[in-house]
Amino acid sequence: MAVRELPFGPELHIRAVVADVRLASEWLAREAGGVPSEALGRLELCLNEALANVIAHGGDSAAAQSVALQVCVQQDMGEAAVSVTDAGPAFDATSAALKEPAHSLADATPGGLGLLLMRKLSDALAYHRADDKNVLTITVRWA
Repeated sequence: MAVRELPFGPELHIRAVVADVRLASEWLAREAGGVPSEALGRLELCLNEALANVIAHGGDSAAAQSVALQVCVQQDMGEAAVSVTDAGPAFDATSAALKEPAHSLADATPGGLGLLLMRKLSDALAYHRADDKNVLTITVRWA
């Protein structure tokens, strides 16, 4: 299957720190103007989860370089995408194993639901590694 190149536009560079997640959300809301609120909400939640994973698991290599974000809105096709590029260890969110759900509250442990959330809320996830960086593209669609 061929990967369709998206016409990504505006780019933002943030640090891999919790404080910059809000900046990313605000930027997305500005740059994805015209995207229906339901679709934009799903895209923002997925972006926040992807950034949380970079912050929590990216280690020193992700912290040492900025995280690049790009957005692509195609109103005529009813879709919007955000690309997250980080310098953390290779991690493919599209094929990583999901955490087994706990059978009781006593068995529950924190974390592990971000991947499930991204897979459920997005309409497409794509991953590749370029220049020793993770590139995750999250797409949402609307009618």
